[in-house]
Order: sequence, then C-alpha cells, then structure tokens
Amino acid sequence: MGVKAADAGLPQLSMHSIRATTGALDPGLGVKFFKGFLDHWEKIDGDAA
Repeated sequence: MGVKAADAGLPQLSMHSIRATTGALDPGLGVKFFKGFLDHWEKIDGDAA
C-alpha cells in the first residue's frame, strides 16, 4: 500500500546537521510556503499521479 507523504519543515539548529539554522525571517517564509502548497494541493496532487 502506497501512501503519499512529504517531509518538509523549517531547519533548526542541529535538526539535520550542524549547518542547519533558522533565520529570523524563516518562520514567516515557512508559513507562506505551506499556505501556497496547501492552497494548490489539488493541482499538485493531480500532477504527481
């Protein structure tokens, strides 16, 4: 059984590496990214099929 999944998120200090850090503007950019992704999910989902 296949399940569609995406692993996405904002980097945090030491989350994946010592070089992954979050800037002061990243939370706002993350909100914009996820809002855009979810607003267009039906098209994205259809294109990925």
